Amino acid sequence: MLNWTCKNTVLQFNEKYCTQVDGVAMGSPIAPLMADVFMNWLVDDVNKIGCSPQIICCYVDDIFCTFDSKEKIDQFFYNLNKVHSNVSFSKEMEADGQLAYLDVILTKTETGIKSTTYKKNTHTGLYNKWESLSPLQYKKV
Repeated sequence: MLNWTCKNTVLQFNEKYCTQVDGVAMGSPIAPLMADVFMNWLVDDVNKIGCSPQIICCYVDDIFCTFDSKEKIDQFFYNLNKVHSNVSFSKEMEADGQLAYLDVILTKTETGIKSTTYKKNTHTGLYNKWESLSPLQYKKV
């Protein structure tokens, strides 16, 4: 059933019908579960190779890690990207003691880590398409 659910998805792209050949279609009800399962498998596989992070947190396809050296970061990142040919991670390093993770800015302080809300430079404040059937009160900022 799982194979059928993931492999027999038909989608429309540029006015042509296509079949999903790898992965799970975005928006599919099973996509979040499959992403979580895959990411846990991927991280476990990389940790077996070595250069395990001191701290690791995963949320869907975002991974937050801490290491004690730049060499270990580079090795972990290299191992992460060689596990599956269709998966490619990018990395973001802290700058000036800050790092954005999900919708949070993590800032190093003398006593620990402080968190504040983060919005990307491309944030428009619009969460629903104006043409959507959402109530008007949800569309206004």
